[in-house]
Parts: sequence; C-alpha cells; structure tokens
Amino acid sequence: MEKIINELRYFNKSFPREALTKAMKMKEEITPILLEELDEIIACPAIVTENQDYMLHIYAIYLLAQFREKKAFARVIDLISFKSDEVEVFLGDVLTGDLSSIIYSTFDGDLNALQSVIENPLLNIYARSAALDVYAKLYSDGAISKEECMEYLRGLIYDNCY
Repeated sequence: MEKIINELRYFNKSFPREALTKAMKMKEEITPILLEELDEIIACPAIVTENQDYMLHIYAIYLLAQFREKKAFARVIDLISFKSDEVEVFLGDVLTGDLSSIIYSTFDGDLNALQSVIENPLLNIYARSAALDVYAKLYSDGAISKEECMEYLRGLIYDNCY
C-alpha cells in the first residue's frame, strides 16, 4: 500500500496508471488512507501550496469519487471553502473540469453544506458554480422537488443576489 501511495504522492511525467489500477482494486484498504490525506491537506494546506508537484490529494478525490465514498463529501466541501487562490492551487484544472462530478459522486445528503458553498460570495466562483451544478443534478435525479429547486433559485436570484 505504501508503494502505491508513494507513486501517487508527487507529479511524475508518466501517468501512474499501474498505481491507480492497484489502488482501485484495493478500495477497502486505501479509502481510509485517502480520507486521511484530505484531512492532512485541510489541516495543513501548505503541503500543497508550498509544493505544487504534490498530487496525492488530486488522486485521492478522484479515487474517492469513483468509489462513491460519502465520507469524502465534507472533506471536499472543506477543500473548496478555502480562499479562492488556495483552492486554485489545491485543485488546478479539476476546479473547472471535474469538480461538480466529484462533489456529486461523494454527496452525502447534506444539502446545507452544498448550499453554503453556493451562497458564499467569498468562495471561489468555479467551486460555487460546481456546487450549483450538483444542486441541479440532484433536482434532475428527483432528490430535490421542482418546487424546492425553484424556490431556492428564486431566492438566489431575487433575494440574495449572490
């Protein structure tokens, strides 16, 4: 397990396909390690902000999303709730690419956490947009009623002007 984690820890010019394949086959064993990795980044963002070759947190969120690990949701919300420039360093292209899919795949039912990201004008605009996209997907899936969705969107548009 340690070898897999070490292969995913830093940027390497060659894609770590073999390490990721092994990680996917060891879902039960690697999930707690990946969750702990996110906890470490949240507790000490300098791990990433001071070493932009650090990649383990990126692989962690993708793997956890693939595993549909609900325990990752709050951690992803915490990651995107840092200052906007830090979020850009943490997530890079993930921010404008796959973030909504990651949030959706890990969504644990905490609509308040999702809405707090959407409504916070101090957070990164792309993170907020990804959260709103997830809200729309939840409506499409029937997890949120049409009335509830319309009321929420009206509130965003007319009442709060975020």
